[in-house]
Amino acid sequence: MSNKEQLRAYFRKVREEVSCSEQEKYQIIILAKLAELTRNYNKIAIFNPLTAELNLCKLKAGQLLFPKIQQDKTLKFYAVTEPLVINQKYGILEPKGEVSIVPEVIICPLLAFDKEKNRLGYGGGYYDRTFKIYTTALKIGVAYSIQQTSQLITIDKNDVALDYIVTEKQILS
Repeated sequence: MSNKEQLRAYFRKVREEVSCSEQEKYQIIILAKLAELTRNYNKIAIFNPLTAELNLCKLKAGQLLFPKIQQDKTLKFYAVTEPLVINQKYGILEPKGEVSIVPEVIICPLLAFDKEKNRLGYGGGYYDRTFKIYTTALKIGVAYSIQQTSQLITIDKNDVALDYIVTEKQILS
């Protein structure tokens, strides 16, 4: 098992151990920090939460966008108001939309992060590939503070560091 696989397994478990009441409390704090951080932007990409991920749907910000996985394993973004359908391959909800919107901010989930704002995702590379397309978009990761690892995450040429990571305790910039 690689270092990244071990970290993913460990931090998935750590994140899932956050109680529902803590999740709700942290979500309010993180949403307030995100609203402040994104106040000067109009098109903000968020994500549909999976197990124990933060729910950003109540973010008080510009136009919210949801991602849709493309055949080239990148993401395009569509208005949150679009009808959602289940992506049969991945079992996630995605917008049905036909006309994508270029985001000014991309807020992404993560399993772990380090002090250098390196993100450990789920291993598919979707966000890293997408960041290389939307190079001017502000890249923000959201997580609970317990998802920070003291060791540096091993990165390769395909990994893209984030501009900010927002937790209930800090905004890492």
